[in-house]
Amino acid sequence: KAYATWNDIKNQAWAIDGIRHVFEPFVQAAYIPQPNVRPNEFAGFDNRVNTTESQPLNSSLYNSIDSIDKLLIVRPGMMNRMMTKRDGAPYELANWKIYTDYQPIRPELTSLNFQSVQVPETVPSSLPQLYNVLNVMPVPWWTGTVGATTAISGNGFNSLNLGSRWQICPALDLYGSYSYLESFSYLDALNNEVLTNTQTSLVNATAHYRLNESWLVNGGVTYSLNPGLVQGVNFGLCRDIGAWILGVSLGQRNNQGAPSETIALATLTLKAFPEMPLGFNQNPTSTGVGVGGYQQNMGGGYRDGGSGSSN
Repeated sequence: KAYATWNDIKNQAWAIDGIRHVFEPFVQAAYIPQPNVRPNEFAGFDNRVNTTESQPLNSSLYNSIDSIDKLLIVRPGMMNRMMTKRDGAPYELANWKIYTDYQPIRPELTSLNFQSVQVPETVPSSLPQLYNVLNVMPVPWWTGTVGATTAISGNGFNSLNLGSRWQICPALDLYGSYSYLESFSYLDALNNEVLTNTQTSLVNATAHYRLNESWLVNGGVTYSLNPGLVQGVNFGLCRDIGAWILGVSLGQRNNQGAPSETIALATLTLKAFPEMPLGFNQNPTSTGVGVGGYQQNMGGGYRDGGSGSSN
């Protein structure tokens, strides 16, 4: 870790009392030896599918347990933080994380690969994608997030997620986001066919309102710009019962040509683990930061980033 400090930079309007830049390079790694029974030797249930998210290196967060095979991933990256001082304590104004994955040992998931769809761990490319996450937090009641994925190899994809969280009052949080995805191939499990996403844009809005110390309601809508249609609507109610949070949610999804879905979900979350969010299709990721509303994750479904993030 290295840092530089500029104590002479001050701005009363933005509550800036000096600036400190902290630079933290890092290297993470995960190794899995070859198992005795490999994924292509049995019919799995929680199989790995193509997804826009980089996979968590923590095995406890990897939810595709029927696709665990030999693997070695080295994840180099860097974290930059911009900090100031407020009320005599450090305050983080922004952070930027950039990283990529190098995989000298790749799993053999032949039963999950198709001619134009391969899960990223099996693609023969040393550094297939470059991941960026930028968070801007100039004030406690507003946060802006930019998440971008850039293709390094020819078989990669490009994505952009812009998110904003605005706490209008202590009881009301509003989330809005825009998601763009380009050149992404995936398997449509409903129709059992390979689809190639040439260009997709989504606009999302979510609101959380705390009725009192025990009850919270939320709702969200997802609108697809191409084609123009409402892709998803959901409503939820949460009850604080002490050490646990009880939640119920109801959602409707338009699958664009495939049968639509009506989803009812009940959750029980331990408050000691707040990184476990309430929402549809929980999909742990390695980005560390989510954006408001749904994120485009064609392989893993839509994830309610407004209610939390993981890893």
